[in-house]
Amino acid sequence: MLVACLTHRFISVNKIFQSKKYQVVFMKKKSELKETKEISIYMRYWNYILYPLLIVLLIFSGIYGYLRYVNKKAEEKYNIAFDLFSKNLHKGPSDKELQKSLSKFEEVIKKYSLSQFSLLSMPFAGYICFIKGDYKDAERYYKMFKKKVSNSEYIFLSDLALSSCYESENKLDNAIQILRSVSKQYPESPFKEFALLNLERLYRMEGKLDQSKKIIKQFLERYPQSPFFYMAKSHFLSYNKAN
Repeated sequence: MLVACLTHRFISVNKIFQSKKYQVVFMKKKSELKETKEISIYMRYWNYILYPLLIVLLIFSGIYGYLRYVNKKAEEKYNIAFDLFSKNLHKGPSDKELQKSLSKFEEVIKKYSLSQFSLLSMPFAGYICFIKGDYKDAERYYKMFKKKVSNSEYIFLSDLALSSCYESENKLDNAIQILRSVSKQYPESPFKEFALLNLERLYRMEGKLDQSKKIIKQFLERYPQSPFFYMAKSHFLSYNKAN
């Protein structure tokens, strides 16, 4: 509304500058020719600088209004999807109910990709696919989410989710590779101890007991206050007894 008013005012003033009546006033005396020339220069400045700026403002106003509309519609769809998901989760949802929730989240992701709710829908879609056993689709959504976020904690959690998908597909090498990578990064993450414990467990499943013991020792040194400390210590002691 403000941009429209300013545009109208600018156009009205410009018309006054260009009118013959206005120019005659400045042409009455020869001494005023200089002033007329200055106004002419000012008018050219007005046309070449101000109008492009107005166009930019109008475009920005239109884009901002469109994004607000998209975000509002996306929020409505997201709330429907989340309600379906949360209502069914506690009772062990059927495949049909899961698919219904998934389709709603997918609608938000695809149809309202410019909205922040599209981003929020990605990990939900990935989790539903994981529950259904569609690990490839789950990986796709987690990777999509990871690519779009910049927060290190979200990237870390996406990697943990991906490692779970690979483990479920029995791709233990892929899962180990991810966990080994994240265990070296994000030193302050509260989720790092889970990454180390999962990495130790996968090494144990692979029969790589030396690597498993090394990770357990690292965990005990880093997290003496962890609620999993004594569980990890029992594993460490069992390795020593075996040797």
